[in-house]
Amino acid sequence: MANTLNVGNGNWATKEDSLLAYNSENGNFKPLPFDFTRASSATVVNKAGLIETVGSGEPRIDFLGNTKGALKLEPQRTNLITYSEAFDNSYWSKSGVSVVGGFASPSADSPLGAFKLVATTNDPYIYKTGLNVTANTQTASIYVKGVGSSIGKEGRFLFWYIGTAGGTTLSVPFTLTSDWQRVQGSSTPTSGGTIALRIDLPDVSVVGEEVLIYGAQLEEGSYATSYIPTSGQSGGVTRVQDTSSQTLPSSVFNSYPFSVFAEVDVVDTNTGSAFSLLNQAISTNYFTIEYFSNVWHITARPNGAIERIASTSTVTKGTYKLVGVWESTSMKLYLNGSLIASGSNSQSFNINVDSLLLGQLRISGDTGTRNTVIQTDLYNTALTDAEAIALTTI
Repeated sequence: MANTLNVGNGNWATKEDSLLAYNSENGNFKPLPFDFTRASSATVVNKAGLIETVGSGEPRIDFLGNTKGALKLEPQRTNLITYSEAFDNSYWSKSGVSVVGGFASPSADSPLGAFKLVATTNDPYIYKTGLNVTANTQTASIYVKGVGSSIGKEGRFLFWYIGTAGGTTLSVPFTLTSDWQRVQGSSTPTSGGTIALRIDLPDVSVVGEEVLIYGAQLEEGSYATSYIPTSGQSGGVTRVQDTSSQTLPSSVFNSYPFSVFAEVDVVDTNTGSAFSLLNQAISTNYFTIEYFSNVWHITARPNGAIERIASTSTVTKGTYKLVGVWESTSMKLYLNGSLIASGSNSQSFNINVDSLLLGQLRISGDTGTRNTVIQTDLYNTALTDAEAIALTTI
């Protein structure tokens, strides 16, 4: 297999505004840098399993649940909670609970650390009212950890519709463990306005029972993105979207046939892609493996006309290994060790297809879904069935 471009697979090299890929063809390793942009700082889980903040424009290699690391690409989101860590601040209301700060947390660089909630009655909780939301889906999340007798007991995280927004209160139960866990839930108000969030300690608490909490977040969207710390900023804090792309040298990619391997972690099943090969200036010229209408598709649209083959493989959240093979008369799509779609391709190759985008929607400049990229490889040959199946077998 003539592997002409490699990204990831445990081999990561990053610096501000750049991610290094490489060409390993014929054992001759040549650097192929990707441009990277994000006009804000952001958080990532490092090799030690701790949340840390990286600077503006710095690619994030995330090690949550993946020892090889993965490139984290996310949409723009705003944490609407003004004090995401300072639970002793008057911003947070308390009932039947005292708050003690300065404990170890999931964060490598938090100046405050986690806070301990200590029950003073058998019905303890902490809450925030007056959070302004639209009538779009909202997702709330928080880190929790049990201490002593609270381990194994069930608490609750509530969208509490006691403000002016319409909706039915959503209660998300969680079982406390001796490890940090991120509890999250999503709710769609029937009308915009204000809501409250509430964190309940175990339903049947005893005076003195303890729970550690950290990193509260409320964001507009159907799933929780990486933690966005806040410390009193009016209106919350915004993390700008990540983008990563490369202008491909003609010696790497200039004609049929070609194949692409992509391993991605899908975090939102609405609409997205594993990768896109496209013309940055012409949004209607692209090749992509994408998903929408709940299934995977392989697409060729190098000249504006479209050739798309749908699979019957339902998209759910999780990790996928995919291979797309494009030839002058045919296309094939493989997923997790199986051929899931094949058909004809009548689209002539367009040499103006000049860029590779990682884990993003096909339209240049969109602000939609991003996925976590574990590995991407580009081949200037048509992989055989056996090669594609071997590459994608989980």
